[in-house]
Amino acid sequence: MKVLWYIEAIVAILCMTTLATTTDPDPDWVALFFDESSIAHCIEHYTNSTIENEIYCDHITIAFDPPNMTYYEQYFGLKEKAKLLGYVKEKHDQAILVNIKGELLSTNKYPHTTVSSYPLDPYGAVYSNILWERVDKTSPVDIVFKHGVPDKILTELWTGLLPRYDPYPEALTIVKKIERSLDFSGTVCAFSHWDSEKSCCKC
Repeated sequence: MKVLWYIEAIVAILCMTTLATTTDPDPDWVALFFDESSIAHCIEHYTNSTIENEIYCDHITIAFDPPNMTYYEQYFGLKEKAKLLGYVKEKHDQAILVNIKGELLSTNKYPHTTVSSYPLDPYGAVYSNILWERVDKTSPVDIVFKHGVPDKILTELWTGLLPRYDPYPEALTIVKKIERSLDFSGTVCAFSHWDSEKSCCKC
């Protein structure tokens, strides 16, 4: 009986070890990765942070950890453009609301590119989504949606205090409508397949 118990204990340990070493990898995501000219344009015209934020200006997320990556694979390598609609800034984040041209739409309600973001919790790049949500829900800025997708911003300029949005405190914020700007252009790909040095998908 002791031998049987010992064997069962060893098997249980091995099973737990296997589970621990075969956990799911980091989630993958699909994005429109910018070409060099779009990155340069974004950095030159929209980075203006008063604190040590991390600079991004390199992609628009289309789908984060999608349940069916196979669906998106048909679009890998596709060249797409995005129209710039508006710019938002508070000291922890800068982001540009966009409208992706073409048939492939972002799963984000507020498709955007993060220009810069404060790297510590509760902020980080994900905060750009929340910041545009705060603007839409708690400010007088008028964002027009068409078929569920941001189509344009009617408000030319707004500066004001966004109310607390748990866990985020009040934030002095600037929102500007973007007009007559170059489109962002790039390539659709999954992060796991994107070669940033060569700017190509599955290359």
